[in-house]
Amino acid sequence: MLHLCSPYASIIRAIKRAEGDKVKCMIARPDPFASVLLKEWTPDRFVSKEALIPYHPGAIRFYKEKGVWTDEMAKLQEALLAKRR
Repeated sequence: MLHLCSPYASIIRAIKRAEGDKVKCMIARPDPFASVLLKEWTPDRFVSKEALIPYHPGAIRFYKEKGVWTDEMAKLQEALLAKRR
């Protein structure tokens, strides 16, 4: 179980809030550029096989909950972490 004050929990809350607030944000601040970016932030685009830096463990946990973290992404993550060592 994740402690509510852990750094991972903070990241998960931030991502979930961003996901949940994207519609409210688009209505409250109809900035054309921001609206386009937020509309494009859909589950199929949460993760990228072209990532250049490792994902935060809290973000990975969120992506696993959403079902978008694949074995391929896990291999990419390992490769990115290996580069940092």
